[in-house]
Amino acid sequence: MKSYALVTARSTSTRLPNKCFQLITDELNTIQVIIRRAKKIGCPVILATTEDPSDDQLAEIALKEGIACFRGAVKNKIRRWADCFSEFDISEGLLVDGDDPTFDYNVGARALEQLRQGGTDMVVIPPDMTPGFFTYGITRNGIEKLLTKALDAKTDTDVITEFIRMAGLTKADVPARPEETTGHDVRLTVDYPEDIEFYRALYRQVNYMAPAPEIVAVALKNKLQEINWHKQALYLENQSKFSNSVTTSMQGGNYGR
Repeated sequence: MKSYALVTARSTSTRLPNKCFQLITDELNTIQVIIRRAKKIGCPVILATTEDPSDDQLAEIALKEGIACFRGAVKNKIRRWADCFSEFDISEGLLVDGDDPTFDYNVGARALEQLRQGGTDMVVIPPDMTPGFFTYGITRNGIEKLLTKALDAKTDTDVITEFIRMAGLTKADVPARPEETTGHDVRLTVDYPEDIEFYRALYRQVNYMAPAPEIVAVALKNKLQEINWHKQALYLENQSKFSNSVTTSMQGGNYGR
């Protein structure tokens, strides 16, 4: 069995261009922090980016950080993941978002073990776990099912929730430990300038490689969530609009062709 962590990133972003290159410590940018945290999962890490020249710098960072880089479809990250799974003969993989600098490697390691035990296409974050600690883990069979709903490389799959539903993937939660359930009012992702400000303030007070529950505890103690929490409603609204557009287009038979 071949288990990998796929850090998914591209340099272009409508909300915050080049957010993966924004410094969130005095020396490291967002994508470097995420790559280094992903390495602690205990499996090989691949940076899954696009074939567009705008992402050449990401490929250079992967080389500098000593990990493999896969370059594929620009808009369709499901297609990119599927091609990466095929290229590296991956049996199960963790899908690590390139804008989640507090992704927890301990949760990721447990999720991979859960996938190896079989019985489900995906492992997902449970409702009681702090958002931003984990995204998805998926098997080779699961990624192939998912691809059937987004075959065209030009399909925009920025938010994959509706594609997962339409593909009928079987899912299981990765169980949350008590220390992984606090901080539901802390925004742990990077989409807006305020998020960069939050992380720079946070990582001045805690090591960026600390387990995620320790990082959240520091944020709460110092009330740093006040820096960027007001952007959360807008973020969720944008995600909801995208998911609704996918559903509407699929009902009309126009999506992914």
